[in-house]
Amino acid sequence: MTNNDDSEELLSLAQAAKYAHVTRQAIFVAIKYRGGLNGIRKNNKWYIRRKDLDEYRTNKFNRDLRKHNGEYVFDMDKGHFSVHQVCKVLSSSLKRPYALQHLYYLIRTGQLKAFKTGYAWVIKKEDAVELLQKELDAEENKIRRFM
Repeated sequence: MTNNDDSEELLSLAQAAKYAHVTRQAIFVAIKYRGGLNGIRKNNKWYIRRKDLDEYRTNKFNRDLRKHNGEYVFDMDKGHFSVHQVCKVLSSSLKRPYALQHLYYLIRTGQLKAFKTGYAWVIKKEDAVELLQKELDAEENKIRRFM
């Protein structure tokens, strides 16, 4: 279907599902409940602009662009980071792999302060820096024991 107003191609739910290689229900859920996909309702049917679907598919798994109530969940300006972002920083700073599961363990056991926004864990910069310092101190102590 072509929208005459702005000459952008509109896809029905079935067409969008086929184009994206997912089910119609997945497209509907992305419109209705996740809020990440813009849909247009005409005559009791849903339509999606192809460019909106392409953009959604590109950013679907990009945690850095996740939103909750219209605001970005992970905002570097506010000092809010995802568990994955903190894990990458720890891995590069410590020059060794840092297990993502270990960060979740630290959060669950209260050893790392974090809060949930929607369904995502958010770690404040101060708390990530404190954890990094603890890890660096622990590595330094290990080195001293062997000397």
